[in-house]
Amino acid sequence: MADVRDREISIEQDHLDGVYRRLEEKIQEAEFLMRDAARRGQVGTPGALAERDAQVFRAGIHLNRLNNEFEDFLFGRIDLLLGKDGEKGPDGAYTSVEPADDAVHPDGTADIAETLHIGRIGVLDADYTPLVIDWRAPAAAPFYRSTPVEPGRVVRRRVIRSKGRQVLGVEDDLMRPELTARLAGEPLAVVGDGALMAALGQARSHTMRDIVASIQAEQDRVIRAPAASVTLVEGGPGTGKTAVALHRAAYLLYQDRRRYAGGILIVSPTPLLVSYTEGVLPSLGEEGQVAIRALGSLVDGAEATAYDPPAAARVKGSARMVQVLRRAARGALDLGAAPPARAGRDEEAGEAPEGQ
Repeated sequence: MADVRDREISIEQDHLDGVYRRLEEKIQEAEFLMRDAARRGQVGTPGALAERDAQVFRAGIHLNRLNNEFEDFLFGRIDLLLGKDGEKGPDGAYTSVEPADDAVHPDGTADIAETLHIGRIGVLDADYTPLVIDWRAPAAAPFYRSTPVEPGRVVRRRVIRSKGRQVLGVEDDLMRPELTARLAGEPLAVVGDGALMAALGQARSHTMRDIVASIQAEQDRVIRAPAASVTLVEGGPGTGKTAVALHRAAYLLYQDRRRYAGGILIVSPTPLLVSYTEGVLPSLGEEGQVAIRALGSLVDGAEATAYDPPAAARVKGSARMVQVLRRAARGALDLGAAPPARAGRDEEAGEAPEGQ
């Protein structure tokens, strides 16, 4: 078993090495773009200056993301059956979520048709073949949603544990244990105790970690829910509501960055929770686009320092305040409207004024 584990770790290490080589190339490309933009600015025309500023901005953001080395940059992999169609999405992966009718042979064997590695940001090679799929991309959804009951195309799901540029271990889950699957003609290896057990075994720290490698199917449905209306998430203590909200913010920015160009504000009930969670979004590649503020720090330049007496705090925290706030909100909407004409006493009593 140790030989199989070592071999699989070596396979993932080779892939990670290739990813970092590609990242180094992309960093050099971004640096070249910034130098080229500086040269364009020397032309002096308004058009050249505007083009330079836009190019420097885009290259700077890209360079910042590439230069950030996150722990577990590459954290997942899925091995997939042949899909029903051969169409590819913008991330270079096939879009089909269901296996082809002939993906499984009559004798119960199957060949792995596609392997996707999942990470914090997407990386394509020079031929636009995906080396890493961004965890927020549609192609990565099966990594989180596949189960033995509803496996889709997924045969094996693997969590890759790494630190920096070194792969430390792998943990596999079989989504289709009834199949005898082959990868490049060899039996598909299975290593470890499973993805969830690996995540639960990680050491805790004094700050919140992202859960990007261990998101469960129910959490993923919340994270990827449409943004057309208000999304209410309810759950008991410790069920991951805060972590899901932070990952949803990162997902929304990825899906519709133009819509959220002004950024996303996350309101925390206490400053302590702000300090506890502030490292999650940078680790997901979204630094600077999301602000996390406590209730008392929402207004720039103002900091709430007063504390209500217990009696007042109980009133403000009670359900009765919902009606008060609702009336206040409606009143604010009506501030610009002229007040209605006040009827005379006779009209209020239901009597017609004199002369009518």
